[in-house]
Amino acid sequence: MKRLKNRGMAYFEIEQNEKAIADAEEAIKRGCYLGRAYNLRGIVYYDMGNFQQATEDYKKAIAHGSTEAKENLRELELFLENRDQ
Repeated sequence: MKRLKNRGMAYFEIEQNEKAIADAEEAIKRGCYLGRAYNLRGIVYYDMGNFQQATEDYKKAIAHGSTEAKENLRELELFLENRDQ
């Protein structure tokens, strides 16, 4: 359901991360817009500092055709490289 993805992004934008994750997980459970749903959940986890889960979700999103997730994964990897230096 595209509505879940859109609402999830709106929750993220107003810093309601748990609600954003819940909407992404519901979309994943329903098998709807999987690339977008995994990408959204990855964005939220990245914002929360859960880099391992964000990486996993971005990779799942990429497997489901999300080009945005490729960019997000690159950004996360660069962030981690710079942080570790």
